[in-house]
Amino acid sequence: MAKKVTERYLPQLYLTLRQGEQAGVPLIRTLSLCEQIAPSVSRVVVKVSAAVSRGAGVAEAGFNFGLWSGIDYHCLKAAQYSGSLEQMFGRLEQHHMLRQRGLQRLRTDLIPVVLLLLVSLAVMPLPLLVSGEWSVSDYGWFLFSRVAGLGIGIVGLRKLPGLLRRAQPTSMVVDQLLVSLPIIGPFYCRRQLRDFFYALALMLEAGVDAQQAVKFGNVSANSQTRRRIEFMSVALEKGATVAEAMALIEGVNATALAMVNSGEAAGRIDQMLMHYCQTETELTQQQNRRLLTWAPRLVYFGLAGLIGWQLISAAI
Repeated sequence: MAKKVTERYLPQLYLTLRQGEQAGVPLIRTLSLCEQIAPSVSRVVVKVSAAVSRGAGVAEAGFNFGLWSGIDYHCLKAAQYSGSLEQMFGRLEQHHMLRQRGLQRLRTDLIPVVLLLLVSLAVMPLPLLVSGEWSVSDYGWFLFSRVAGLGIGIVGLRKLPGLLRRAQPTSMVVDQLLVSLPIIGPFYCRRQLRDFFYALALMLEAGVDAQQAVKFGNVSANSQTRRRIEFMSVALEKGATVAEAMALIEGVNATALAMVNSGEAAGRIDQMLMHYCQTETELTQQQNRRLLTWAPRLVYFGLAGLIGWQLISAAI
């Protein structure tokens, strides 16, 4: 399996493909326009174009060479057979654009927290510098080592769960811990299920059978989440309705069940799931903002207490 194209390029990729379909431009020509997005995209698109020229379907060619992921592939494959590629390119463009905007907003909200941490690192040793116990070089080394440690820690925390999952003995423990943590666990599970429901909505809209859509969409990195979703798949195999099967997923939102019930009665489950996921995304962003509003304040009070303690200790 080829290495996938970086996700930040996917909105522009799907936008270009949608505009080409909309304008009636031949697919090969549209793919050549996609080569201008980035060098890494160009290298993959050239291979996809060659495969399409030989008669391969664009969905299969893109998946085989890493232009898009498994869920996108299943959506595009179904849309390819139903003749609705333009609509699906637009849906995927919107999906990945919203994901990128959410990540960008989160990074922006994190900037004040990181700056406050850096200020705290600079302020903590000032009493030692002023009293003469530390030289300027000691102070500089302290700042350098702490900032480097902070950077390594941030990168390490992002990559640690993935690294631990590669080791079979620890993967189950890590996944169980993530879903069991107080406060964070329910929030994490809710986000995982939202991502699954969005993928499910996309595939149902593309015409994928519900049973197959659940199977293809159950790709969470967390094994505990996958295990919970498997109950839905088993129930569908036994003849349950989508709403009945979804009710078996541990941690599923009651609002989602109510919306799917009404959507199933009206024959538009995909639309109701899409609306639910949009609502969940807005709630997630609100929770992120509240968390990142209080985090700097907690750091500030902790820093004030530490500096006060240092001053009292120096006076004594």
